[in-house]
Amino acid sequence: MSAAKLVLKVDTEADNHSASSYGREGIWGWLDARDREDWPTLLRGDIAYGNENTMASCEQRGLAYLFKLRQSQRVGDLLGKLAGQGNKAGWSPAGKGWEGVSQQIQLQGWSAARRVVVLRRKLAASNTAELAQQPLLSGMTLEHRGGDLYEHAVL
Repeated sequence: MSAAKLVLKVDTEADNHSASSYGREGIWGWLDARDREDWPTLLRGDIAYGNENTMASCEQRGLAYLFKLRQSQRVGDLLGKLAGQGNKAGWSPAGKGWEGVSQQIQLQGWSAARRVVVLRRKLAASNTAELAQQPLLSGMTLEHRGGDLYEHAVL
C-alpha cells in the first residue's frame, strides 16, 4: 500500500500587508490557469476580500462572490435606516435565528452600486441588559423599532 503525499504551501508576509491584497493575485492565477468548468461556483471570503479590487475582478471574470463587508459609515447608515423601518423593511427568515433583507448600496471607492444582504439576529434577553450599559459601536448592535436589540452582518 502506498502512502499519499500531501504538500502544503504557506506564504508569509509582513504584518503591514493584508492577506487579501497579497493573496489575490495567487487566486486569479490559479483560476485563470484552469478551464472554466473547473472553477468554483462561488468565491467566498471574509471582510478583507470585500473590497472594490476583488469584487471588480470577480465581476470581470463572471465569477459569483460573497464577502462580508466592513462596518463602514455607509454600512452603519444602511443598518440605521433598516432599524428605523423595523419589520416593514421586509425581513425574511434566513435560518438559525437570522433574518435577511436584500438592499443596494454604493460604498466609497466602489465603481458601482452593488446588492448586499443584511442579516440580523435578535439578541437574547439576558444580553440586552448588559448591552444597554455599554457604548455600542455603530452598526454592530442596533435597537429596532419595537425595542428589540439585534446583531448584524452585511454580505
